[in-house]
Amino acid sequence: MATAHEISQLAATLAKLAEAIAAQEARPAAEPPRPVPKRVLLTVEEAAEYLGVGRTLMYQLIREGEIATVQIHRLPRVPREEIDAYAGSHSRGTERRLGGSMPRKKQGRNSNGESSLYLGSDKRWHGRVTVGVKDNGQPDRRHVSAKERAEVVRKVRELERKRDAGTVQKAGTSWTVAQWLDHWLNDIAVMTTTENGWDAYHYAVKHLVPGVGAHRLTKLAPHHLESRYRKMLANGARKGTVHQVHRTIRAPLNDAAARDFLTKNPAKVAKAPTPDDEEIEPFSERRDSSAVHGGEEGAQLDSMDHRYRTRPSSGRSTRPSVVGPGLRGTDLKVRRSQLRPKCRHGCEQPCGRKYAGHCPQRINIRPETKDTKSKAVSGSSVYPRR
Repeated sequence: MATAHEISQLAATLAKLAEAIAAQEARPAAEPPRPVPKRVLLTVEEAAEYLGVGRTLMYQLIREGEIATVQIHRLPRVPREEIDAYAGSHSRGTERRLGGSMPRKKQGRNSNGESSLYLGSDKRWHGRVTVGVKDNGQPDRRHVSAKERAEVVRKVRELERKRDAGTVQKAGTSWTVAQWLDHWLNDIAVMTTTENGWDAYHYAVKHLVPGVGAHRLTKLAPHHLESRYRKMLANGARKGTVHQVHRTIRAPLNDAAARDFLTKNPAKVAKAPTPDDEEIEPFSERRDSSAVHGGEEGAQLDSMDHRYRTRPSSGRSTRPSVVGPGLRGTDLKVRRSQLRPKCRHGCEQPCGRKYAGHCPQRINIRPETKDTKSKAVSGSSVYPRR
């Protein structure tokens, strides 16, 4: 049975407890916590939890470019929509192991024309992209590979971008500039140009090959051509020669672009020096008449293009002022064009000259004249009187 002292202590304790309860009830109620707004950017740890993967795997996905991040000062943050988009892109019929290093397990084949990405038995990542149709009607499927998955993803995306833009280069031989110029000169231009014109192309190609011949045709850029032009000028070449080389390179590169070996012709962008204009001095009236009717100069109408300094290819003057006053109002008809001479050595003993054209006893093996290029060129030219 409790004593009186114990009963008094219990009563005091109960009284203190009653006072504490009354004070707690008298205190004003605390405000409820405000809801945390939905954040747009997440930390890497929060993004990993949101995606349901580990922190290490999330960093690997970010490093390989699978999930994009934004940088706030030095803090990486992952946009919420990037995680949603990544999860959505991997929810198709094909199951992929996120960022893993093992081959993905395919539940079914990709649809026609869709790009594929896989890890091969050689421990390298491979990608295949359909970019069009080959000449035989089969799909043109390009292959890329790399050691890292992120690099293959980049190459596949680049091929897809070129395919969509229509700038994918035609499959086949990877030409160098020298190889293409040789092929164009001996297999293409030889069928469409005259012997005279082919020689002009040949000499222009001899100027181009030492400077740009080693470049891949697809890698040739305008500044490569411009650098070659500057070196030619520095070595003493005339501006007219450099300009003729520039005009020549446009033709084979145009043909390469037409055959889909090039997407753009860099020669159309490159700048060449402007040739110096040479003032043409017209002949006197006496020499004009002598050239037409024959005389002490021995000139014939067949070589009017040479005597009147007109274009050798057409025999027509670009300006009426090149003809003297004696032929004003005269109807001139060019029937033949003069060819550049092509010589061989005619010396019995070696003359020591490297080129046959420098041989003192050289023999011209090419006809002096030929028919004009076209009927339009061989038409009449009337020089008006002033």
